[in-house]
Amino acid sequence: MSKANPASIMPLMIMFCEVIDFGSFSAAGRKLGLSPSAVSRQIGKLEGLVGATLLNRSTRELTMTEAGLDVFNTAKQLLNTTLALQTRIQSYNTAPQGLLRVTAPITLGKSLLAGSAYRFLEKYPAVSLDLIFTDSVLDLSKDAVELAIRVTDSLPDHLVARELFSVSYVLVCSLDFSGERQITHPDDLSSMQISVPKEVYAYDRITFESDETIFSAKCLPRLLANNSEAVLSSIVEGIGIGILPNFIAAPMVASGRLRLLLPAWRVVSKKQKVYLLSHAANMMSPRAKRYTEFLIDELRGLTSQSLLELREPTAFSTH
Repeated sequence: MSKANPASIMPLMIMFCEVIDFGSFSAAGRKLGLSPSAVSRQIGKLEGLVGATLLNRSTRELTMTEAGLDVFNTAKQLLNTTLALQTRIQSYNTAPQGLLRVTAPITLGKSLLAGSAYRFLEKYPAVSLDLIFTDSVLDLSKDAVELAIRVTDSLPDHLVARELFSVSYVLVCSLDFSGERQITHPDDLSSMQISVPKEVYAYDRITFESDETIFSAKCLPRLLANNSEAVLSSIVEGIGIGILPNFIAAPMVASGRLRLLLPAWRVVSKKQKVYLLSHAANMMSPRAKRYTEFLIDELRGLTSQSLLELREPTAFSTH
């Protein structure tokens, strides 16, 4: 017996199952919209393809041969597997579930993702989160990551990118800082002990800009660090005043743990943008789609102090 083409044998196997389930050619024919003789011919064709008699036919009943029972059980298993697959595929487009892996730079991830993780899990109880905070760039496919937050000016051309916001730096103080009223202009910082990220400090100066002018303020930081979390800790623990990136300052100001100083001024810094990267939209799981929507809503809630200017594109962009 030559091997039959699966594409031609599968419909016949399905018809064979219908005959067995309904008990006769005529009953199966009514279900399938075929005459009893047409059903009988198709079963005969299946017997020819498999090279064995599948049914013992009599005027009263149909009974399966040993080969027929084997074909029936195998066909039923294939049908049930196919139905289960359809159910799983449909669930991908409906209820979010399963493990969602999201990666982000350490400082940004801890500031914007960690605090909101439980709210997302409460909203979607069938989803689990794996938050991977690393300053290494992970490969979404090789590392089985569905979403990536990146601060970059070089976007991979095989992923879909959504610009979230631009990184900027602002002046903030702790709640117990006593010199707040003394600061009305960047020049007032010259007499202050201040904590500063290295990326905004050059030649003993920090440059500020407003809508009207640019001012280079001379200052000698009490703490200079290449990590903004260290700057934040020093502000909260005692120095009292410093400069932070907006993605750290925004949640702290929104929750009342820090106060914004000189709101009309911005610290001049290298232009950086924060993106959400994913696979193509038609490849995104429901959990990834729901997390994207959730994250946008969370960021939208931090825009009241104008520290984050959230981009609101109509769709993701492919690069």
